Amino acid sequence: MKISSKSTSGPRQATVELNPVETSALRAALGEVCYGFDIPDFNLRMGTTESEARKLFEKMDQLSSDQPTSIVLTMSEVHLLKKAHEEALNELGAEEYGTRTGVRFAFGQDLLKEFSDELGAVESEG
Repeated sequence: MKISSKSTSGPRQATVELNPVETSALRAALGEVCYGFDIPDFNLRMGTTESEARKLFEKMDQLSSDQPTSIVLTMSEVHLLKKAHEEALNELGAEEYGTRTGVRFAFGQDLLKEFSDELGAVESEG
């Protein structure tokens, strides 16, 4: 995973580069948050509305899952993607994460750390 800042005249954006496994894990996590889990106080916990989360899921759903890809997201969407992934790891745990996402739990944990590191680097730039 690689996140790079992108200057715009509107909301700050970033380009997120993903390999196929990362794409699958993040898409599945967002799907769980949007359609699988019952998340009380969704807006507070996820930092956005369910409607906005579903719009991001639709964007993620269009990405290729068999080759490296990139997507331009607002920084709010990047944060939502990270929160959704973290929520999926916490909610599903080691027993269900792999079954529900198709990705090993240990990989999901590594991806969350890498996501946090990349996001921190981008935010320290601007």
